[in-house]
Amino acid sequence: MKIKIDLGAGILMLLIGTIALILPVFQQSNLIFTLKFLFLFNALINFGRFILNRKTNDKEGLYTSLCALILFIILFIIKISNSSLTLSLFVFIWVIALSFIRLKKADYYHDQKNKMWILEITTLIIFIMIGLLTSFSILLTKDGNIFMIGFLFFMNSFIEVIDPVVQYIKE
Repeated sequence: MKIKIDLGAGILMLLIGTIALILPVFQQSNLIFTLKFLFLFNALINFGRFILNRKTNDKEGLYTSLCALILFIILFIIKISNSSLTLSLFVFIWVIALSFIRLKKADYYHDQKNKMWILEITTLIIFIMIGLLTSFSILLTKDGNIFMIGFLFFMNSFIEVIDPVVQYIKE
């Protein structure tokens, strides 16, 4: 059941990431609004995943949800400028926080003597590289920032889907 819930949450996040990727086509240029939208939906989906998986003692959804919620609240309460440095910093904080969460999950798999830890570390490295490239891209350019944010969230959700798919195939 946990695999199906994680897969469903990953597919929902893929859908949100896809929407974020196509926002520039519809001339959506408010990057702060887009980030608020992405953080809020990420928090809601991951909190739902945590609630549905609470019997399995998996807290990854809770940690990811809290991280996204904190960043959403900061963006909502504090008047953040649309500067490249500020947005790049938010993306960098998001990547670092999710990296620690994924590292904890890889450690859990390693402690359980489950070979999935190798996949988790591999996807963690890929995620960190994508996140750093996105963060630096936002810092260095002003064009295409919404696309870059959408790409990061899309790739994050794609990486989230890999784990349940591999576990499903393994079973």
